[in-house]
Amino acid sequence: MSGEIGDMTLVGHDAMSAPLLKALGVIANHLHPTFNEQEWIRPDWSKQSCVLCSLTVRDFLRSIGIAADVRPVAAIFRAEAKGEVLHSLGMGHPDSPLVEDGRWNGHLIVVVPGEGIMIDTTLYHADRRQWRKAMPKMAAIPYGFPEKLKRVFGLRPFAGLALLDPKDETFEMDILWLDWPQNDVWSSGPDSEEWRRAAVLMKLRHEFGEQH
Repeated sequence: MSGEIGDMTLVGHDAMSAPLLKALGVIANHLHPTFNEQEWIRPDWSKQSCVLCSLTVRDFLRSIGIAADVRPVAAIFRAEAKGEVLHSLGMGHPDSPLVEDGRWNGHLIVVVPGEGIMIDTTLYHADRRQWRKAMPKMAAIPYGFPEKLKRVFGLRPFAGLALLDPKDETFEMDILWLDWPQNDVWSSGPDSEEWRRAAVLMKLRHEFGEQH
C-alpha cells in the first residue's frame, strides 16, 4: 500500500512500525521548513543537499532509538508513454568524476535496516515536466532486490519505484536507486559538518517528543 504525509510518499507503510511512521511524519512536516529558518543557509538549499538532509535524518532516527545509517547510491529516473521514452536523467554516474564543478557525483539516502526501509528526502530537484507530477518530492519505501538481478552501470539495483498517471494508462515513470557503497567522497564535503544540522536535529527531536 502507498500513502502520503505532506511531500513524502510512503510505500508499504502498513507494515512500518508506529515509531517509524511517527518519525516520518515529523521529517515530512519539519525537515525542510526548519532548514529554511536557519540564517546561514540559502532558501531551499536543503531540498538539493542529500548529504545535509540524510545525515540529519540519520541522526534524528538514532536519537529516538531507531537504528539508521546513510548509504551512497546513484538514482535513475525515466518516464515513458505509449512505448516511447519521454525523458530520463540520473543523479550520479560511475563513469563520471566523483567530484565535478564542486559537486559530488552521487546521491545519499537513509536506510532503516530493521524495517527494510530507505528514505530519500531530496528528490525535489529531479522534478521535470515530463514526469507529469507523478514524481515524489520525498519517499520512504522498501529496499532490497535479489543479488542475481542484472547490474546497471555496474551497480546493483537497491530499490525501485514505479509511478503511474491515472489519466493515461500508457504512462509510467520509474525510479531506480543503485547501490554505490564505495563512493564515499560525500563525507569530506561541507554539508557533512555536524554544526549545519544541529539546530534542525534539535527541532525534529522536539517535535517527535511533542506528538502523541
